[in-house]
Amino acid sequence: MAALLTLCCVLRFPCDDIRLSMRLLFEIFTVFGVSIWIWRINKWVSAFLVLSLVSMVYPFYDRESYLAFLAIFFGIVCYGMIFELFTRETIKYLYNALCVIVLINLAYLGLQYLNIDPLFVGRDGISKNIPVALMGNRNFASALLAFGFPAFMRRGWCWFIPLIIIGLIFTKSTGGVFSVGAGLVAYIIVGGYSLWFLILPLCGGLLYCFVDVPNLKLKSDRFQAWYFALVLFKEHWLMGAGVGHWKVVGKIKLDVLQSQWWQCLHNEFLQGLFEMGIGFAVIVGGYFVDVFRKLRKDCLIPFTALIIIAVNSLVNFPFHIGTTALMAITWLAVLDVKLQKGTNDD
Repeated sequence: MAALLTLCCVLRFPCDDIRLSMRLLFEIFTVFGVSIWIWRINKWVSAFLVLSLVSMVYPFYDRESYLAFLAIFFGIVCYGMIFELFTRETIKYLYNALCVIVLINLAYLGLQYLNIDPLFVGRDGISKNIPVALMGNRNFASALLAFGFPAFMRRGWCWFIPLIIIGLIFTKSTGGVFSVGAGLVAYIIVGGYSLWFLILPLCGGLLYCFVDVPNLKLKSDRFQAWYFALVLFKEHWLMGAGVGHWKVVGKIKLDVLQSQWWQCLHNEFLQGLFEMGIGFAVIVGGYFVDVFRKLRKDCLIPFTALIIIAVNSLVNFPFHIGTTALMAITWLAVLDVKLQKGTNDD
């Protein structure tokens, strides 16, 4: 302990307050300890934790980078705890919990559709009176339903799938439908379940008839933001702008992105690349290669969830929203449990 205190006095963190410097250095030592623990589970997740720690302090440290790193840290701790605590016999309770979360939100979605809402009126930044369940926005509600969808692909729960499809219609958001469709394609290809092809034309028809397709013109705000982020990324491609710094460095430089809605880039992969540099791309690529290398047929349900999460993350920011972030982290942990421990989906 004396040696650690001495080291904290010698290695001053870049701030004026020595107490703050010592606290941050203690936190850094703790993070390295956690990264060693996570390395036993998944080396790519551990590498991501270390990269986000470096990105917190470089190229500059501020409140935004600290808060962003804390969110990542606690998310990874939750991931590790789920992996350690759940086994072959108990993992079905996680599936059931995800189903219950979705059913509660579906019930609330129905109440809002009937204009019965004891808590708040469903609104989002584009239109009013669109049901959003217990989420704050129709895109978040759609992502929640999509993330919960794989948990219903089991005996006894699959009868609720039509309700999820109805919920996706009510929220009128494209991201959820597209990500579920992509997940089903992955499920069919890996598992060889040809009967599931029947649901894909249904999803396509629902998307065409009921769901609001966003403006996909090359001059749309979303494409402008992504292009602008790539242009800025070239200036600091090695280490990125720092975790949490899109709202500090990115959005403030383009007039069209000044609204609160653009606090996030609406593309988790591109925002991670912008904030953490090329190392983020290497880690994400390595993670997916590792999953495909280890993939077995009995891992289909969490693998389907992974595809749904990845596709939704291309057009949304689910890891920046508490509920969907925890659901995604749960699925990532479940996938590692199944890849490494082996479990049943019943």
